[in-house]
Amino acid sequence: MDERLLTPTYLLKVTLGLLGLGALVLAALGLSASALAPPLRYAALVALLVAACAIIPFVGYVYRRMDELHRSLHQKSCAASLPIIAALSAVLGILQANGIVPAISQFWMLGAVVGTWGINLMIADRRYR
Repeated sequence: MDERLLTPTYLLKVTLGLLGLGALVLAALGLSASALAPPLRYAALVALLVAACAIIPFVGYVYRRMDELHRSLHQKSCAASLPIIAALSAVLGILQANGIVPAISQFWMLGAVVGTWGINLMIADRRYR
């Protein structure tokens, strides 16, 4: 099998990760619109916060299981993504502070971070193909 082709296992992992993030966003948006009693609402809120914070050790676990080449690719992608996201945040902040664009949900920034990282990962990977 050609190593340059995406394997079904890799695509499944990426799809499940994106579905997990999407489910977290939908659950948060659903919770804000729900009519749950306060104790249940706070319990669901705590569960969502724990799930969101669990992303950090999970990414660390996945990163430790990568080989050296994949670690290098992800490091390059993350390093390239940081200034792009910082600039995007600054531009949006300036536009919002001056009333040119309305405030946006931080979920859009989450999408921008994931999208920027993904594009930079493809660019980093392309150098080795």
